[in-house]
Amino acid sequence: MPTENKKSDKKLIKLKPTIFPLGFSVSKVEDSLIIINFADEINGEKTIIESIAMPKEKAAQLATALSDAIKNDEKDD
Repeated sequence: MPTENKKSDKKLIKLKPTIFPLGFSVSKVEDSLIIINFADEINGEKTIIESIAMPKEKAAQLATALSDAIKNDEKDD
């Protein structure tokens, strides 16, 4: 479910196709930086298929948005 760009009315441009990872890991690199690795198994090898880094404040916003999306989905069931 796409989210709106709340800071402007400009359309978001998608540069890469959607991935569907089977797992992920979260690492704290320094006090203010979080790395999220999305993983899958390719040819029998555990492989990081995408990796993103973000400030911990943005990671907290992502966690809240994910939690809200899950809660809203549960209300619809």
